[in-house]
Amino acid sequence: MGLMTFVMFTHCKKQKGSIAIHPEKIETILPNMSVPSNTKKKKKRWAKDVVKGWQIVKGFAKRYKWQKYTKHSFFDKVELYQTQKELWQRILELHNLPKNKKLPTKGLVAALEKRVLLAVLPETYKKLQPAHGGAKGAYPRLLAHEMAHRLHVAILHGKENQMGPQWFFEGFAVVVSGDMQGPELQKSQLWKATKSKGDGSYRKFAQALRFLMKRIPLPQLVQQAGKPGFEQWLKKRLLSQKDPQKSTGAKVVK
Repeated sequence: MGLMTFVMFTHCKKQKGSIAIHPEKIETILPNMSVPSNTKKKKKRWAKDVVKGWQIVKGFAKRYKWQKYTKHSFFDKVELYQTQKELWQRILELHNLPKNKKLPTKGLVAALEKRVLLAVLPETYKKLQPAHGGAKGAYPRLLAHEMAHRLHVAILHGKENQMGPQWFFEGFAVVVSGDMQGPELQKSQLWKATKSKGDGSYRKFAQALRFLMKRIPLPQLVQQAGKPGFEQWLKKRLLSQKDPQKSTGAKVVK
């Protein structure tokens, strides 16, 4: 998470001759999954987490009639690493970047680059992000977060530069994964939340998007986010409608 501020995702075609992954079939994931040699006994369990992550994304896509974008896998390989350093070195390798390139964020625990789904092991995730990594179902949601970025790109027909500001595309991935549930923002807190930095920023981004989703349909937000003046457009839309927080029995658009 957070890697998109460093490098935009690259769409790559599946190489000829590779074994196709069906993200809901463990038997197709296992041959295409690498884990540290001392953890191979847990490989099947983690493959199930990959399946759960995909099912989360697929279910969300169905809710918004985006099923056609989840007909095929977003990844051809799954690679899990013992340490954050190993994960980061692999990302640099995939992008042919210098090995001494500085880690963009201390919170990096997963990514989906060059059609490779990458993550640290669950126990490493828990150590690096104890507030999230130790929760029930945290690991499948982590993987779903990275897949959600790819869903976002697919909805935009591969136009990564139209994913909108960081608070929007990271908020989108958090919302898709079902992670970081929390109290609804007050309207007065919205714009401050979108400017959050550091620990807790993703939770704020998700709160901001969930606030907006109750007032503007998500598909419309996704299509508008990458256009110039997105936040100004949002402010005008919010001014032109009643606030569900203040209206008794108001009908909320989901």
